[in-house]
Amino acid sequence: MYKLVAMDMDGTLLNSDKFISEKNMYVLDRIRNLGIKIAFCTGRLFLSARAYAKLLGGNVFIISCNGAYITDEKFNEIAIHRIPVDEALKLVDVCRKFDVYYYFFDKTKIYSEKKVYRQSVYLKGNELFPEEDRTEFVICSDLKALIKRGNIDMLKFVIIDDNNDKLMKVRDELCRLNLEVSSSLSINIEVTAQDVNKGRGLKELADFIGVDMAETIAVGDSENDIPMLKIAGFSIAMGNARDDVKAMADYITVSEDADGVAKALNKIILEDQHGEGFYQEMQ
Repeated sequence: MYKLVAMDMDGTLLNSDKFISEKNMYVLDRIRNLGIKIAFCTGRLFLSARAYAKLLGGNVFIISCNGAYITDEKFNEIAIHRIPVDEALKLVDVCRKFDVYYYFFDKTKIYSEKKVYRQSVYLKGNELFPEEDRTEFVICSDLKALIKRGNIDMLKFVIIDDNNDKLMKVRDELCRLNLEVSSSLSINIEVTAQDVNKGRGLKELADFIGVDMAETIAVGDSENDIPMLKIAGFSIAMGNARDDVKAMADYITVSEDADGVAKALNKIILEDQHGEGFYQEMQ
């Protein structure tokens, strides 16, 4: 019997318009009514994930920033894993060496040296939420100087460039540092503190709740989802997932724009475990 479902957000729970569909909302509500815990396990910063959790009525655990910040169903802190200042400064040096765009998250803000490049993933849907739940962008002319102050919780860096060859060189150098390096898009690199990833985040959350890993389900689509898909008791890949994600998953559902989360959980939990499926058109 599964007791905890953890799902990625972009490319998984959210459709391409950055909405949670009615069918996804309905199935998640049905699952929670069965006593099964729900968690967002996302690369997004906490504030952004919390805004979507509120759309579901709250009572959602959040593993944000690829596992760097974990909160309970009331949004109270469970764990935080900061990037050390010295490693962050080395990371900035690498980004400046290759002239790539970069920014970092704390729990509630995004920090950048200029207008955020391709920020639509955060702004698309931002208008859904009240002011206190909207993602804030802080523009600072010298992030390195800001980092040296040591008074900001640096949870995740994102590096973006259209040149894949350049990105691979940046990634090679970052992998030599004491950092965790992954990606969620072909044009980005995501960086957290060493050994901090979604798999570790899911394990920390399961331990906090008192759930065995065999009783967990994870749903995702990208490279940064692989650690949680590997450690979960049952793994689900989206129809739009990378080929390597699909290859290691226990089950492949349809895409984020075809209510893939709802259809998978309807099958795995509501039908197989409880004999009560969703709408007829989802069979």
